[in-house]
Amino acid sequence: MTGPADVENFGAQHREHGFLAVQSGGSTPNGYRLKVACPCGVTLERWSTPKELAWALVKLNPWNQTPRVR
Repeated sequence: MTGPADVENFGAQHREHGFLAVQSGGSTPNGYRLKVACPCGVTLERWSTPKELAWALVKLNPWNQTPRVR
């Protein structure tokens, strides 16, 4: 699975638990450290390029989500 697909899959599996917290570390020669945390306690950590990080932050932003009808 690619980096963006990992993040999207994590978001799809954990979105129902509440808002996902996204943190990124400072820039390094390898890119950025990305950490996505779910209120249930599960986290996803990976290294991302600047392009991948920007995509993940946009994708996981709750304002960019389509409302779910229950």
